[in-house]
Amino acid sequence: MIKYYFFNALLICLFIIQSPVTFARMPSLKLMHSGIDPNHTSIVVMDITANKILFEHNPNLKLNPASGVKLITAAAALSNLGHHYQLNTHIYSDIPPHKGHINKLYIKGTGDPFLVSERIWLIGQQLREQGITHIDHGIIIDNSYFDDYVPKMAGDTHRAYAAKITPTAVNFNSVTIKIIPDPNHPNRTKVMTSPSVDYFHIQNKTKIGKKNNITIQSTPLLSGEKLIITGRIANTPKGHTIYRSIAKPNKYTTSVFKYILNQHEIHIGPHSSSHAIPPSAHHLLTFPSLPLRDLIISMNKFSNNFMAEQITKHMGATMYGVPGTTKKGLRVIQSYLNKINVNINEHDIENASGLSHITRISAKQLSDVLVATYNNFKIAPEFMSALSVMGIDGTTKKWPYAKQMPGNARSKSGSLTGISSLSGYIPLRNNHIGAFVFISNKLPKNLYSARDAHGHWVYTLLERF
Repeated sequence: MIKYYFFNALLICLFIIQSPVTFARMPSLKLMHSGIDPNHTSIVVMDITANKILFEHNPNLKLNPASGVKLITAAAALSNLGHHYQLNTHIYSDIPPHKGHINKLYIKGTGDPFLVSERIWLIGQQLREQGITHIDHGIIIDNSYFDDYVPKMAGDTHRAYAAKITPTAVNFNSVTIKIIPDPNHPNRTKVMTSPSVDYFHIQNKTKIGKKNNITIQSTPLLSGEKLIITGRIANTPKGHTIYRSIAKPNKYTTSVFKYILNQHEIHIGPHSSSHAIPPSAHHLLTFPSLPLRDLIISMNKFSNNFMAEQITKHMGATMYGVPGTTKKGLRVIQSYLNKINVNINEHDIENASGLSHITRISAKQLSDVLVATYNNFKIAPEFMSALSVMGIDGTTKKWPYAKQMPGNARSKSGSLTGISSLSGYIPLRNNHIGAFVFISNKLPKNLYSARDAHGHWVYTLLERF
């Protein structure tokens, strides 16, 4: 507990003298918290209302904030596109419907990152209302609105957080795999995908065991993927759930659309492909995404990498022409930073999600974004409502110290191996609003220890300032 008492006393002293002080001037630096390395930590705490720095430590040290980058992505998107903006999906046919028949159904996405099964069901309903009952040839996907390349760190590309980026993407280009005990056969299991589409060919080799230990081997097929699932799951009714990225997004998108359109009694031919929609195509409907403000909420509260990259590529296509690219999207972000006088070099941000080894930002730079956003009424309400409310929802719902301050801090967390960050807003005791940024790299212990430090600092700020 001595480290906590020391840090509380330090903050009290800083409050009394009311001047910017750095940790570098303090002799007992090692007492701050064992979960972080002070030499690789950057901190800024601001009184936004008074435009005054309350506390700083290595404020200009550039570090990797991981998903803290999504704060900049969200601010740029809201500023450039507006909180009501929608990313539309366009549906065409090769010919006008005739007696319920068309030959081909064309689907052209522009990057809607929340085109999930439930919303595709609405598309099926609208097609059925136009009298369509047969798509004789099949479904064609047009992914020309932006490219599929995103610079990001190497790792397990099968994880859902590293899903591929495509303009016409369904269910975040990922799948939910559920493994449960088979009630009719002891020691056996059942495997289900959601939705249950013909894209997957599954070999279930799992059994009941004492704990969950599952391995999935994927083999590409012409029609999709073959999954060989081995290992054991615990004998509990809820079973075991795995989230996994899709190897062939176009095939998967086609498979999901076929599955859902069939529920509307729309019969679909066996052919599918991916190419641009011909100019002669007949427009059937335009399906809007959720408003951008709602997309940003999902993106930041749950730190969704896929959504950040989709929105960024869409911005690039919208502002600098089709096809959109990550480079064009980052140009939009850079332009926004220039407009609010935040000097972040264009080479310092590798991508929009924070899934990067290269990105480097200081606490001062990120706090400047938080201050500028808070002072812009056009985007401030939507931006702040998209942050995780500590102890209530999102990524900081169960953070250390969250139960002691439920609802009192709105923040965005970030984490990669050896990296933890936390940035956001807090109420101050003088009825002002404060902004804080904590970025720690080269963690001496595990991620939980770093979060314990960051959570305690927020708690201390609320108690002392």
